[in-house]
Amino acid sequence: MSVEVFCCYAREDKQLLNKLRLQLIPMKREGLIDIWDDTAIDAGTEWEREIESHLNTAHIILLLISPYFTASDYCYSKEMMRAMERHEAGDTHVVPIILRSVMWEDMPFGKLQALPQDGIPVTSSRRRKSDEALYDIAKGIKRIAFNINRELEASHAHETTESDGVSRHLIPVPSVQSHQPQSTASQKGIALEEAVRLIEQTILHNSPTAKFANVTIEPRKLVRVNGVKHEIDLYVTIDQGKNYQSLFIFECKNWERAVGKNEIVVFSEKINAVRAQRGFFVAKSFGKYAQEKAKLDGRIELLKAGIVLDALPPFIDSFHYVHDTILHTDISLKCLTDDPQKLGKLSFTDESKVKFKGEGLLLKEFSQRVQSIVESEYMNHEPTETYKEGSYHYDVTKALQFDPSELFVDGYECRELTARVQWESQIIRPKLVSQFDIQNRGRVISFESDNLPGGSIKVSFIDID
Repeated sequence: MSVEVFCCYAREDKQLLNKLRLQLIPMKREGLIDIWDDTAIDAGTEWEREIESHLNTAHIILLLISPYFTASDYCYSKEMMRAMERHEAGDTHVVPIILRSVMWEDMPFGKLQALPQDGIPVTSSRRRKSDEALYDIAKGIKRIAFNINRELEASHAHETTESDGVSRHLIPVPSVQSHQPQSTASQKGIALEEAVRLIEQTILHNSPTAKFANVTIEPRKLVRVNGVKHEIDLYVTIDQGKNYQSLFIFECKNWERAVGKNEIVVFSEKINAVRAQRGFFVAKSFGKYAQEKAKLDGRIELLKAGIVLDALPPFIDSFHYVHDTILHTDISLKCLTDDPQKLGKLSFTDESKVKFKGEGLLLKEFSQRVQSIVESEYMNHEPTETYKEGSYHYDVTKALQFDPSELFVDGYECRELTARVQWESQIIRPKLVSQFDIQNRGRVISFESDNLPGGSIKVSFIDID
């Protein structure tokens, strides 16, 4: 289910709106969001009624803040005030986007978290490039849209989808059932078992001899063939021994619209490129010509999923490691002093003495705590489960306020701190391996990776049949 994003802007800022839309297009192509603004109104349509309709249904409302926006009676009094009414009622998520410098903090939306994250307007001369700010805004919108999308899907999870004859069989929703309290680790273990079991059952439907084989599942695998890069949602290898392997691939589309013929053609090309024995295309519905094309190919099986893409369980799709490496940290302190000669001239070193909430430590140790706070708070809201495997660079600035007598550095009381932290996050998506254990008559399911910095990791547990 796509998240509707409504853009509220002043005419003078249309060029900046267009630049922001370019940053949002990848999310639109993924099916995560639909973007709407008044440029989508067709000729002859009652424009005000059309705007009100989308303003009253949008999941996210972006307020593109500038002096032109705050000076516009329509933007401010109608669109913004209606947006805030819905936000206060919990019916939408309003996000101020600071395009140009203007005193907006005391306005009705001033209490909301704005984008860019650093609070510096997109067009500020303090920026090297406005594209960097627009990229930061797009990432923030993606985090919000991703969370809303999960809520929307969860709210429809109780609904059932009747088979319309398109799919060969409907994949059931994996569930975790237990009457005993379970830890998060235990729940994840059960989710992993059920996710792997679902994939194996789908393949056994076509290859019964795989029951005792070793099954390796690689989510979001990138395969390069003759210089062409192919992204495979699920790349499943069946090793039956004696140098005999078979390969199955899955393509999953969480679209409201029906999958068309062109998508089936592209999937057929992927099957050819990786030389898979069979391909499973999972979606909510398929068009007539898509069904005909799949039938002609013979290697493609169309699977109809429910509201959630059941054949690609979320646990499999999101399973990953995140390894963070701090690259650089700058900390600026605002301290109180009665000596005017020292204003703006205080300097500290890593060995400076810090007293924080009565605890004594060195400035170096205190800085490490601050960088950990900045990094963890930011990454807790980063949808890394949606990212491809690879390295991602972050540059985040955060201001921290302190109560009177809470923080002292070399005897000077500090009321405010600004930290700029740069780090690199490595997203690692391990292989999932399911092996039949002859002695225990069950399967050993493990996840392993050689890409973890400092060495490899392998974790296993046994599922007894």
